[in-house]
Amino acid sequence: MNKKTKELAELSVPRLMLKFFVPAFIGVFINALYNIVDRVFIGQGVGSMALSGVSATFPVMLIVMGFGMLIGIGAGVLVSINLGKHNMHKAEKVLGSSFLLMLLVSVLITVIGMSIKGPMLRLFGATAETSRYANDYLNIILA
Repeated sequence: MNKKTKELAELSVPRLMLKFFVPAFIGVFINALYNIVDRVFIGQGVGSMALSGVSATFPVMLIVMGFGMLIGIGAGVLVSINLGKHNMHKAEKVLGSSFLLMLLVSVLITVIGMSIKGPMLRLFGATAETSRYANDYLNIILA
């Protein structure tokens, strides 16, 4: 058993929660800060129409994050169960499979998103004035 696995087995639950909470919190905080700063710069630098266009892409970002969390959390649970059973081979297999699944889902989301982005943006509230900005921003998000 390596040091990390031994640590998971022997540390108290509150200590483990704190150890894993801090990096997770920092990641969520930086993501939220990025979104706020992004919108401030777009609103100040380009204008309100661009800000409105970017806002129309937010549901797409949530969908992409949802698929990422679906695979990531599911794989994390399966890896944890297998590590608890001391089945390192199966844990590594789950990790590799989930990585491959994440790549496939990412490509699928990108292809589908690029092919239906016009109707999708209209569905999420982009107007004729804001669709140009939303389309440009969505190209970056989907890529």
